[in-house]
Amino acid sequence: MNANPLLQIERLARSIMIMIMGCVFLGPLCVSICAQDSSLKPDLGKSIEGWFIVREHADRMHVPESLGEAIPEFEAVSIIMRFRGLIISAGEAHKLGPETMRIAMRKTIEKARNSPQVRSLPYDMIESVGRNSTLDIDFADEFIPLLGDSFSDIAERIRPGIDGIAIRRGSKWRMAYPNRMQSYGQAERPDRTVIRLLRELGLPPREPGELRRLEDIEFYRFEVLSLAQVEPDSMPYESFRGARLVPDTEDLDALADQIGRDAANALKQRLGSDPDKLIGKIDDAERLIALGLFGDYNYAQDKFDPLVGASADQLLAAWALARSAARNGMESRDERLRALTVFDLILERLAIVDAVEEMPLDDPKSAALAVIASLEADMAARTLGLKRTQPPLVVEARERLARELEDIDDQVSNTTLALRLLAAARLERAMPGSVDAETIEKLTGAIRSRVTPDKSIGILPWLLMCDDRTSEPDAELDHTRFETLLDAVISNQIGHSSSLVAVNAPIQDLKGGFVVGSNGRTTATASSLRPLLALAVYRNIELRLGERPDSEVEESYRLGLRFLRQLQIDEAHSNRGPRPERGRGNIRRTPWSNDASLADAAIALLICTERPPEPSKN
Repeated sequence: MNANPLLQIERLARSIMIMIMGCVFLGPLCVSICAQDSSLKPDLGKSIEGWFIVREHADRMHVPESLGEAIPEFEAVSIIMRFRGLIISAGEAHKLGPETMRIAMRKTIEKARNSPQVRSLPYDMIESVGRNSTLDIDFADEFIPLLGDSFSDIAERIRPGIDGIAIRRGSKWRMAYPNRMQSYGQAERPDRTVIRLLRELGLPPREPGELRRLEDIEFYRFEVLSLAQVEPDSMPYESFRGARLVPDTEDLDALADQIGRDAANALKQRLGSDPDKLIGKIDDAERLIALGLFGDYNYAQDKFDPLVGASADQLLAAWALARSAARNGMESRDERLRALTVFDLILERLAIVDAVEEMPLDDPKSAALAVIASLEADMAARTLGLKRTQPPLVVEARERLARELEDIDDQVSNTTLALRLLAAARLERAMPGSVDAETIEKLTGAIRSRVTPDKSIGILPWLLMCDDRTSEPDAELDHTRFETLLDAVISNQIGHSSSLVAVNAPIQDLKGGFVVGSNGRTTATASSLRPLLALAVYRNIELRLGERPDSEVEESYRLGLRFLRQLQIDEAHSNRGPRPERGRGNIRRTPWSNDASLADAAIALLICTERPPEPSKN
């Protein structure tokens, strides 16, 4: 039976409205189309029409036996329903002709009705679940055969979070959709997904080449057009690996402020208790309060692993928060004061060692980081007109640092040496006579003799921070000092006009990332943050000396901030998890990952503070 003509007219009118006003409501759609191979994806207008049909029936939590003849047809459809950030249902259908979308809807809504989250609700609330759920829908049309005789051959041809995987055995098909693989944390290991699909088809996990000789079997990849929404009543947008594609044309200071505010939020949200429960004696009933900052975070599952952050990572976060508190313009005064409060809580709680924690200064980097962080906090307090006393942990850290500077251990990492040099230089600058020149020269010599240029990229930010000439406006910056290393950094940036790895990004969301390591793949991860921090420090030195940074440095900094924001969980992305406020601002390990480390959020905040001070603003 045909659908109600009024409903058909309403759907057509809405589709026309969306197509005409796409630039207003669906700006990211146009950007994302360029990022993917549009020839492999379904038609945009057809997909929007399909999305509204799904939305209509999800609101009602009912799918009739027939939707009429005018509904759009797709080769495959996958639907994910989220209620309050939690996935309550996921349904799919493929190769069913005009029925594909209807069957996918029916499966999704049936699973939603039977999900534990929905069944636990009062009866009168169940019917409203659909209206209060968000939808992520993957539409697919074209399937491309995957060549290769081994699992590794197949996996190398899959772009995580972009390509779906399909296997056909005779007339039976099994699919794995990119949006669903990413939501469940399976995007990083496509070889495991292939093995799972083979088992679902009743096949052993043998190599693809061997299976082709024994069976009528074929392997495919497919690209989807993915439409998602931030809130249940919001308009859809095209998502790219679960996120919006960030343009590279935004104002630099505005972008850095946004990244910095969100990164500071991520660090403050990691505190193991209410920051208003302030410093003081903690009894046994409140031991959790003493755990300081939680560790690395999976925002899709709302889980921390490890539960408690490593002491060095917590001190790095404390440093970043103190530096943020000292900066005018990025955050309000209230948020800057809160950052200092969280700083004090981190250092207090690190000193209270629970059974699941390590001794705070056992990590070779910790003493240096504690000293650097405390000096930043002193500066922030002066900027805000506050008085503060040094926490006991800082006093202990300074004593330990003095001993560590006297004895340079050959087993100590290059990063530890660079941080100790930075701590010594800043301590001497803040309190002349604290560290003698011979000790600093000895440490500098050790770094020069041990660190080759190819091993120095990781410690380049800390070495650049040792430069104290920002306090001398008339000093001439030695442009050749780090020129070779900075050129090497820029030459490995995806999308830079001087790039030696990829002038044009192979995938648009990688634009601005740095290729770190030698795995042979042109891709970028959160490892890009340290090269970007080095560029930000170098650029900040030049600006504070009144010089204009080189055009290549400016281009690299602009693209690097773009990639950093692409990795950052924004408001739209955070709503895909059960705790949006806790997830917002974290830095994903890769564009297709759900995991975010404590250290990366801290480095992101440091990057955004490496700019000349701005006038105070709200």
